[in-house]
Amino acid sequence: MTTDNFLLNCPFCGSGWIESVKVLNKSNKDKFYIRCMNCGARTRNQSTIADAIALWNRRVDYES
Repeated sequence: MTTDNFLLNCPFCGSGWIESVKVLNKSNKDKFYIRCMNCGARTRNQSTIADAIALWNRRVDYES
């Protein structure tokens, strides 16, 4: 997966209000996901922030 830190707009609503979220799971290992703050779309939890970003950016771009 790519390690690019640039987050594309939400592919569902087109919003640029995107954030990365760090969560601590039961085994005390950090997990990360990317979430659209406008519509709530999100990725699955990933082991690294770079993997979460790559997963978010793999989605189809929004077209108005």
